[in-house]
Amino acid sequence: MSLNQEKIRNTDEEFKRANSLTDILADKQVADILLLDLRALQTFADFFIIGTVDNIRQAKTVVDLISKQKKELGASLIKQDGGPESDWILLDVSGVVIHLFNKETREYYDLESLWSSAKTILRIH
Repeated sequence: MSLNQEKIRNTDEEFKRANSLTDILADKQVADILLLDLRALQTFADFFIIGTVDNIRQAKTVVDLISKQKKELGASLIKQDGGPESDWILLDVSGVVIHLFNKETREYYDLESLWSSAKTILRIH
């Protein structure tokens, strides 16, 4: 298999993973979910998912569920920065980076504007 074929296969897996992760966030009532395709812009991640959580308990529930479903998601490793008690949690789930914010922190950092040149795949209000 060529490097290009391997990249396409990995991208397909990451696209499916991104959609599955978006479903998890929606099921847990994460607000204003945005799925961005970053593949044409950079190489550190293929997709960003940005969402707003209302409280610490909701953030912890989302993080715990994603960690428990690591195998089903086809993720070999989940890296986390920030915890449920922080204003911003970043999860790197094998090529898909999830940003969970409280409302004020999301507005302050405004990742949507920073990554405005990325293709929007999905937005759930």
